[in-house]
Amino acid sequence: MPQILVAAPDFSHGHNTIVTLLAEVGAHVEVAAEATEAEREKGTAKGGDFEDYVYAMLDYMARDFEDTVEFVGDNSGPLGKVGGVLIHINPRDTGNKQRRIIVEAKKTRVTMTGKNSFLKELDEAKENRVAHYAIGAVHESKAPSSCGCFRRFDGEKIVCSVLEDDHPLALEMAYKIARSELVASSLREEVKLDLSQLKAKIGEIERQLDTVKTLKTNLKGAVTNIGKADAGLKEMEASIREIAGEILLMIKTGDRS
Repeated sequence: MPQILVAAPDFSHGHNTIVTLLAEVGAHVEVAAEATEAEREKGTAKGGDFEDYVYAMLDYMARDFEDTVEFVGDNSGPLGKVGGVLIHINPRDTGNKQRRIIVEAKKTRVTMTGKNSFLKELDEAKENRVAHYAIGAVHESKAPSSCGCFRRFDGEKIVCSVLEDDHPLALEMAYKIARSELVASSLREEVKLDLSQLKAKIGEIERQLDTVKTLKTNLKGAVTNIGKADAGLKEMEASIREIAGEILLMIKTGDRS
């Protein structure tokens, strides 16, 4: 933000000097506010606001497990700044082994194939942040249709569609599943995990999240239609009252005649 530099006031010229000074201060403040807004818009264009949202949601979700959530998107690693939010799983749950989840938040369109595949970017994020699992959190408006709300990929990767609301369910499931897999793998000798059953459970979550998305869409449409119907009812009520008023006027006029 630009610094606001204002000289010490000189009261020797009285009231006019104070007015001029206040006007100068106001001008500086306005310039500073415009600069701040411009920077905010740049951040929004790059997905900065969405990345902050994803970080805040994950930090909230991690409290129950006492995991540590760290924003690392501004820090460069060996492969640059890929990988924005790093989750350190509580070593109490992993037999004191370090296990990390890296989350890459995107508010731009992503592709799942080719040299610019988002899956390759997630692999790079894992390498860049020395993580064991990667989650691609894509804004709902930009999420690839091939992933639906939630999809797990080989190589410890999940891509999920994130709706900016009070509790993004797909993001929560991605975090909890990634965490569970890492905890289980770190305690492999102590925990016998039925991989086929795990895959079936994850598949059920994927299907139900898609159903939730459909229901939310339908509900939103229903709310919109209810609003339209309510507005239509109000118009009809007003029209009925207007007609009733006309009838009363006709009767009144008729009485006079």
